[in-house]
Amino acid sequence: MNSFYVVATPIGNLKEISERAKESFEKSAIFFCEDTRVTKKLLEMLKIDYSNKKFIVNNLLTENNLSINKELIENNNCCLVSDAGYPLLSDPGFVLINKLKDYNTKIEVVNGPCAIIHALIVSGIQMNNFYFAGFLSATSSEKRNQLFNLRKINTTLVLYEGVNKIISTLELINEVFPNNNIAVCRELTKLNETIYFGKAKDIKDEINLKGEFVIVIDNNIISDELDESLIINEINKLIKKGIDKKTISKMISYRYDLNSNDIYNLILKKTKKY
Repeated sequence: MNSFYVVATPIGNLKEISERAKESFEKSAIFFCEDTRVTKKLLEMLKIDYSNKKFIVNNLLTENNLSINKELIENNNCCLVSDAGYPLLSDPGFVLINKLKDYNTKIEVVNGPCAIIHALIVSGIQMNNFYFAGFLSATSSEKRNQLFNLRKINTTLVLYEGVNKIISTLELINEVFPNNNIAVCRELTKLNETIYFGKAKDIKDEINLKGEFVIVIDNNIISDELDESLIINEINKLIKKGIDKKTISKMISYRYDLNSNDIYNLILKKTKKY
């Protein structure tokens, strides 16, 4: 029986490629790739001849409409790769793997580098339990709401972010997690790998805007003092927008999963403008 290999590729340092991964590449006749140019370049660097191999684009834009030839899968060793790291982890591949279930295909996962685990270990933040949120929304308002919801999860949080959004995302993290320690990991395993530790507001001012980023947030302890100061800050912002007290109470109670009457009383106690 032929195999369908799901291979984790280097996230930066080529030396992280395993012998098993190279063997899978050599055996495979069909490659499902996020970007065929990136995959071909990887094979070239590994000195693997790909002149007789077939490459099929499988990215976030194409995977839902990708036509899979059952005979092609059954008669050839195939390989699924993303540009870096594990396929399916904030990368394409989920749709394809689920289609293969109908073909009784032998799926072999070839383990390798993982930016999530790398970042968690180097962060020094508790990782017995953690929540991986991947890439958040590109829209600031939606991302803010996502972060508020993540804040309710009392564990270590891991996010991915691109260079164009890292500053605005750190600003939002500072808004939602102002007193939490975080680690921002840049260019993991590469020559210029850099890890920034501290509060989001401080990291924002010193970060080098190059490469891809993994953000680890220590959300294991949330103090009552932080809760109240954060809530009051949100209340003041909504008051400035002219929203009435009862509506603010409902909005804040929903966002923080708190009692609306408690929020209403907090508004009366802590604010001067109505």
